Amino acid sequence: MGPVAGQDEPAATLVTAGLAHPDSPLFGRKLDREAALQHSRLAEFWQISDFVLEHDPLVRGHVYGR
Repeated sequence: MGPVAGQDEPAATLVTAGLAHPDSPLFGRKLDREAALQHSRLAEFWQISDFVLEHDPLVRGHVYGR
């Protein structure tokens, strides 16, 4: 979540995972953008992201400043 080119409000987009930490049992296998776009559970990811933004006041306030 954050600034996205062409968007007036913060938005979510898929980017290649950070390289600071290797894959691990805690974080799992990180995907690059292309692999994420092809992942069978991508729709579920967006549903969870939307749900958290809509229903968690702390997250919503942090992202949107409201």
